Amino acid sequence: MQARRGSAVDALVVAAAEPDGVVLTSDLGDLTALAVHAHGVRIARV
Repeated sequence: MQARRGSAVDALVVAAAEPDGVVLTSDLGDLTALAVHAHGVRIARV
């Protein structure tokens, strides 16, 4: 899966996620690419 160009909103969503938390989204690519840099944040499709 290749991410497009994530937005500042995507970065804020991942940054605001709780450690070991899950972010629910339909935009898996961009958020997953950002989440690899966050502690334990997982991304799941809704």
